[in-house]
Amino acid sequence: MYSKFGQFIDGKWQPAQNNDTYEVINPATEEIIGNASKASSVDVEKALKSAEKGLKIWRDTAPWQRSYIIR
Repeated sequence: MYSKFGQFIDGKWQPAQNNDTYEVINPATEEIIGNASKASSVDVEKALKSAEKGLKIWRDTAPWQRSYIIR
């Protein structure tokens, strides 16, 4: 079972705004294998703003540099 909760937003793990979680179930055995962080609308907005910022940086990166980063 894992114990870290949160979302990976803006390059770092951050706890959910309301610290809410939900159970993660193994579909093969129906065993509870852990809990996951339940994002609120505020968490989603933070993630979208971070993605928008990342897109601006990424689109200004030269294609050869993008290729190098991905590989």
